[in-house]
Amino acid sequence: MINYKEEFKKISHHVFDGDYNSVISKSAWLLEQGLKQLYIDQMNYFESGNNCDKLSYEALQSIVEKEFTHFDIDKATLGYIVKYYHVTRFFDLLQNRLDVRLTFTRKLPWKYIVKTRNEIAHANFSAKKETAIDFIHYIKVFIYETGIDDRYEETHKANKCHDCSGIVDSSWNYCSNCGADLSVVCKRCGAKLKQSWSVCPECMYPRVGVKLKDPITMYKHYCEAVWADGVLTKEEKHFLDRKREELGLKIEEAQEVERIYTPLEAIRFRDAVEATLVDGVIDDDERDYLRRKAKVLGVDEKVANEIFNACLMIDSVEDLFAKNESKLIVMNYKTN
Repeated sequence: MINYKEEFKKISHHVFDGDYNSVISKSAWLLEQGLKQLYIDQMNYFESGNNCDKLSYEALQSIVEKEFTHFDIDKATLGYIVKYYHVTRFFDLLQNRLDVRLTFTRKLPWKYIVKTRNEIAHANFSAKKETAIDFIHYIKVFIYETGIDDRYEETHKANKCHDCSGIVDSSWNYCSNCGADLSVVCKRCGAKLKQSWSVCPECMYPRVGVKLKDPITMYKHYCEAVWADGVLTKEEKHFLDRKREELGLKIEEAQEVERIYTPLEAIRFRDAVEATLVDGVIDDDERDYLRRKAKVLGVDEKVANEIFNACLMIDSVEDLFAKNESKLIVMNYKTN
């Protein structure tokens, strides 16, 4: 079993050595191994017979029979694996099983990663430092968001409280930690539901006896309200996440609505910042990466710094902000 974080550290050292081609090549290799491991774990899960959603497996097999008749994960190249993941929507299956959001992993420029790796492998290609740092960013996001070093020890969703994520017994009607009502379950997939939810966020099945709202329209109203002052605070972000779940919207659907009220370049820059902070650490190379990203996207310096500081205030990195406030509060655009 590969220790991905250790491999990540080894690859990062090659940046200081100036061996940028090696950084890109080894980063792409590590991503390839990670995608293979994700695939193997998911298929083992299906074959175990413990999953409650047989429809997902049947839908996957239907696509594979048409598009990937002779697919062999052991022999597949990175490009072919990336194609498989996108055509079969494999990341959706992983999110459901692991109970995580692979928001930034899905947004990685996979085609660019494959193209750059191939150029290094098959042509006289000399990579730049900026490209090598980009690849370091990609594998960092992948490792920390997927939690791949945890070997995917499965904790069933039925044993976690939908409000506080505390461990609960499957026979309990209420969470002993926060008191949430655990007695309401989806009639289709068995997922635990909150009383206020009209649609199951796992399988999108409407709840019987609950009057359905137009989720897109309702979410538009919520977005309009929180973006009225042009700033999205930590509390407002939590509010939107909660409303998205209650309305049964997928993350992609919610993001489409959010784009109406937020400039697209601001959304993309915020995604880049949040992805960089996925492990709660940010260094000088990552700050350089964000400066370049802001310039490429055309994000104004003041706006970029506001987005950067807002991201530092989310729960997962509040300690990072408190310890490094004087150093991190301004993302200075000046570079050497």
